[in-house]
Amino acid sequence: MGARGLSHVLRLPRAAGSQGGAADVTTVWESGQAGPAAHALVIGVGAYDWFPGGTRHVKGRKGDRLSKEFTQLASPPASARALCEGLLEGFRNLPGGMSLGSLEAVVSAREEMVLKGDDGAEVPIGPATLAGVEEAFDAWYDRCNGHPDNVALFFFCGHGVQVGRGSQILLLQDTGENVRDYFRTAVDLRVLVEGMEKNNARVQCFFVDACRFAPEQLYEEGDVRATHLLTPPRRPRPRDRVVVHSTLPGTKAHGPLGGVTRFTEAVLRALRTPDSDSAGDAWAVTTETVGKFVRELMAWPGLRPDGIVLPKQHCDFSSLSTSTGGVLFSFDEAPSVPFHFDTSPGESLSDAEWALTDQEHQKLYTSRPPMPEPWIGHGPVGPVRVEVSFADGRFRGRGDDVWMQAPCRARTVEVQEL
Repeated sequence: MGARGLSHVLRLPRAAGSQGGAADVTTVWESGQAGPAAHALVIGVGAYDWFPGGTRHVKGRKGDRLSKEFTQLASPPASARALCEGLLEGFRNLPGGMSLGSLEAVVSAREEMVLKGDDGAEVPIGPATLAGVEEAFDAWYDRCNGHPDNVALFFFCGHGVQVGRGSQILLLQDTGENVRDYFRTAVDLRVLVEGMEKNNARVQCFFVDACRFAPEQLYEEGDVRATHLLTPPRRPRPRDRVVVHSTLPGTKAHGPLGGVTRFTEAVLRALRTPDSDSAGDAWAVTTETVGKFVRELMAWPGLRPDGIVLPKQHCDFSSLSTSTGGVLFSFDEAPSVPFHFDTSPGESLSDAEWALTDQEHQKLYTSRPPMPEPWIGHGPVGPVRVEVSFADGRFRGRGDDVWMQAPCRARTVEVQEL
């Protein structure tokens, strides 16, 4: 899946051997248009210099008790790519008014990440070192700050640590460079979120796909200090803010080797899934719906039909969330609802013929012949009837009434063997 028409790409190739820093340009795309817009910052960290397997790792380095606790990661670069491509392809020209205005991205992978447009132009993405993240953050902050009706979107995927109920620390490519101040080249999430209260953008969303547990040694350290990308205001300022974590405190986040995480897939779907209970002409994605939909989508069996089984994890809303229902994106028509239909007992599935009827309009909406996999598709918002029939007569057919509502629907139809 390539990003289409990157005609406003500002990202320039880095000089050979560059390791990031002030010379890097982190802007992937900018619309150049005036007025309110959504501005996104994507950070993906899979390659870590000082961890085992890293380019600067030194086994037995004096004073280093932590690096052995971490590994190189393959899913964050793939997830960051999916986020960049998904934002560029799906959010630049939305009919409801608010669209993507710019995309900043820094990604650390074993090989430099490159996005391609339809014209074949290559857009290299700079590394997620502290210097690279600071540059990307500053550019993102300034764009978000340009209008109070802007929407600020922040994504991070990589290693994270959290000691107890303390702040989550986001680990960057050069984390661990200084063994006496190990997290100096990492980012304090709580301070970042609270510091964004200084920003004029009233609607702010933070999506964090990282572990929230800590190695035992960190509990002995007490305070875990990390970089403050900005300083919070002395007095809290109201912001319509949602902070969504991919996992609960004290637990790990998971991703397929080299593949996109469930959390990333859920975030992209939730951002383009307006609330089907909306009143009026516009169907809106809001700060109230987006986090709730991410959580529901992560538990939806149709999110990953590839058969990859990962440990369960539960999406969590941070106590930093102060959402009041502000609009992120609007759409001019009702969304279709993705569904996952299965049968029980499981052996009946390969013989099941499916039909989905739109009860409001009293017509067949879609159907499927027998297949060994669950039925994954899309249906209309509102009441439908799901019918299962069997040509061989081994099982008795059955119909269920189902209410279809965003963000997704799952149903297992119980059938009886004759």
